Amino acid sequence: MSHEPRNLAAPKHLGDVSEAGCPLPATHSRLDEMHYFWHQTAEAYSTPEEFRYNLNALIQAARNVTFMLQSEKDRIPDFEVWYERWREKLKADPIMKWLHDARTTVVKQADLKTSSQARVDLIASYTDSPQMEATVSPLLTTEEMLATAPVRQILEEARSNPVLEVERTWVADGLEGLELLEAFAHAYGVLFKIVAEAHEKCGATMKVEVNRPPDLRLPCMVHTDDYRCIRVDLQSGEPRIFIQPEVANDTASKEEAAQRYRFDKLGLERVPSGDPFELTPQYLRMARAILAKDGNHAPMVLLRNPEGRWVVQMLLPEDRQDKFLHWRRLARDVEVYRYDAYIFISEAWMYQLEAPGQTVESERREALVATAEAADGRVRHWVLFFHRKNGKICFDEEHVDEGVPGFSAPVREVWSRIFRKEH
Repeated sequence: MSHEPRNLAAPKHLGDVSEAGCPLPATHSRLDEMHYFWHQTAEAYSTPEEFRYNLNALIQAARNVTFMLQSEKDRIPDFEVWYERWREKLKADPIMKWLHDARTTVVKQADLKTSSQARVDLIASYTDSPQMEATVSPLLTTEEMLATAPVRQILEEARSNPVLEVERTWVADGLEGLELLEAFAHAYGVLFKIVAEAHEKCGATMKVEVNRPPDLRLPCMVHTDDYRCIRVDLQSGEPRIFIQPEVANDTASKEEAAQRYRFDKLGLERVPSGDPFELTPQYLRMARAILAKDGNHAPMVLLRNPEGRWVVQMLLPEDRQDKFLHWRRLARDVEVYRYDAYIFISEAWMYQLEAPGQTVESERREALVATAEAADGRVRHWVLFFHRKNGKICFDEEHVDEGVPGFSAPVREVWSRIFRKEH
């Protein structure tokens, strides 16, 4: 996907200790250096030689974190006993063991044996299952890929799916097919844990952001497909750029919204359990107040993390393909952050079914729809019908049902894999 390059020329410390007060400044600096080279490698993903150069630098930077930690060991109480436990953990981690071996390979052979693959398909559904797909050489440029016979056939057959996706996947021997940016995001999280523990032993604290994934990779390392994929709008020929809308989550913004929509008059009840099926009716009341005041309600999704905290994301799709991309991206968030439930609220047009696959256009009605779904298989929809009269929103009846939504198919697929692996 096309995107603006990250400005990481001068990485900053990731903790809440100042450079002057950091007990392990050299180690901390090497962790920042690894962050920098992760992005350099990611930015070069579509250029094989540049990718390899930066990958080698990333491997060196990752290994230098533990080298520098050992050079500063005199500052860490009981270092040998503490670090020996980490040595055993690193040996048992396939990715960290590969990283150690790869570093030796780079130093001795000045190269890293890599292999990769590339596929081209149309974004035609909520899931990744392609309707038309071609596998091409990853060494080709995007323009060369589009000129190959298999891809030309896809372009000729494309009708209602005007977005083409080109996805490269770089892998390396010994990682059992795991993509390299993903492997190093995992490695960064492991090294962050080590460095954070070392800080604690020195009496300092490295702050972990509230939106940090459980494996402690940085949030900027979650969506590796931003670098691996290029999406092209076949109608305009321009790159399809995904933009994640920002959500104002500060106290002042919340208070302003509460005052604007008079949330204090809604009789909202506190739900200590955080159960999505108890919370959704409350959020639907708030959504109703927003719709009545503004005349519209933007699509939004709330996701519950393992600690029971709800995270809000806005969805502003421009077309059908954007909807597919939004929910695929949400599924990726679910996988990395281990979200176990969501609440989705949006306006929708509801149609009366005349027969299977047929609708009655004259019977379509506007509705505010809230869907709650959990990883344990429970799902429920609240449908609040409304109509517009003289510029105002007039609310009608409300229905509740438990049908399985198609849009969340990629989320359910992730949940099935997570729970199958963890249980």
